[in-house]
Amino acid sequence: MRDKRRIISALIIIVYILAGCQEESHTTIGKEDYGIKNQQVLSKVVDGLHEPTGLKAGIGLTEVLRHCVSCHSAKLITQNRATKEGWKTMIHWMYETQNLPKLGESEQIIIAYLAEHYPPGSSGRRKGLTEIDWYDLPE
Repeated sequence: MRDKRRIISALIIIVYILAGCQEESHTTIGKEDYGIKNQQVLSKVVDGLHEPTGLKAGIGLTEVLRHCVSCHSAKLITQNRATKEGWKTMIHWMYETQNLPKLGESEQIIIAYLAEHYPPGSSGRRKGLTEIDWYDLPE
């Protein structure tokens, strides 16, 4: 139930951010900029993170930058967590409702990257405080 709520929340955020997205065929993204104007992906990786976006370095990063970050903020990715099936569901939702062009062979690469680097966590929040030693404040 909690995963369903997270996916629904993520989808609502995606709708809001992607409202202005256009099909890839209407954009002029160059082969070397991966959706981020004049950026070289590998030269911008420091301590395992792609500096301009905050995304974790790994196989599939360039596809995520080219196909995902060219349309919406990387924050939308970093704040969400899902299994392979969950990420696939989100991508297919974007196909159906957000006019995302088919990713072709890149789809599996993107899903593998997202599932590896942004899997579901055990909890989205810190555990509640226990054994609190309360005291009275003077009036």
